Order: sequence, then structure tokens, then C-alpha cells
Amino acid sequence: HPVLQEMLKLGCTSQTKVLLAYQTYMELCEVHLLKDVQYHYNKDLDIIYLAATDEDHELYVPVSVKQSFTPEWINSIHQCLSPSGETRKFNLVIRDTDSTCVIYKVTNDLIPPPSPEATKKRKLFEEKRNLIASEIKKNIPELYAEALSK
Repeated sequence: HPVLQEMLKLGCTSQTKVLLAYQTYMELCEVHLLKDVQYHYNKDLDIIYLAATDEDHELYVPVSVKQSFTPEWINSIHQCLSPSGETRKFNLVIRDTDSTCVIYKVTNDLIPPPSPEATKKRKLFEEKRNLIASEIKKNIPELYAEALSK
């Protein structure tokens, strides 16, 4: 895959980290349907992290379920990846070899939960997105046949 080939050329010293980043890239694009997914290499941390847009600009740091990490390591990610003056946050994507993954949002402070209105708006957005995706999936054979006939 071209994205995997480009990731391999970024300079990361661990092929495992590259594969974790690639799996995360594919999941963000194909499963979570995030827009504008980009990958970046941080030489100081020797990690490939991803930036994606849903409603907000989010950072994703893939790690193996076998990797141990400390609060100091998490703090170094905060310092390297987040501009000063912002609430520093990123998503820690913990991946297993069977492609199972768990995503944790990590912040440097406590953040308030979303308001009930924001939660309702988010839920409606998700329902609408799922409805559109299911309608497209239902109509793929017809769309494909129509495209071939033209």
C-alpha cells in the first residue's frame, strides 16, 4: 500500500511502530471515517503519530499492547506534540496483534464533560452518518451497475 511505503521512509527505527501506525491509519480512514488523516514522524520520540479531523483536530499515538509506558513518557508526548497554550491532549491507540484496539483520550488536565446539548448533537450526527453509510452500502450494487452501464 502506498501509505505504508511512505511511512517506512519516514525514518522510524522500529518497523513494529510503522505497522501500528499503518493499522491505525487504515482504521481511522475506513472504520471511524475520519477526514484528512495525516501521518507524521517525531524524531525525538521516534514515533509515527496521526492527525485527523472529525469535529475537532485530533492526534493519535499508536502503541503496542506489549509496550510499557510511564507517566514521564506520556508527558513527553504532551510536550512534543501539543502547542503551548492549548489543553494538551492526544488519543493513545493501544493495539494488539489481532488488530484489536482501544483508544484512550489523554489530557494534561481534567476537562469538563460535553454539555447535554453537545452530546445530543453528537449523537444525532452519528446516527445521520450511520444512516447515510447504510443507505450507500444498500445501494452499492445498483450504483455499480449504473456506473458500468454508462
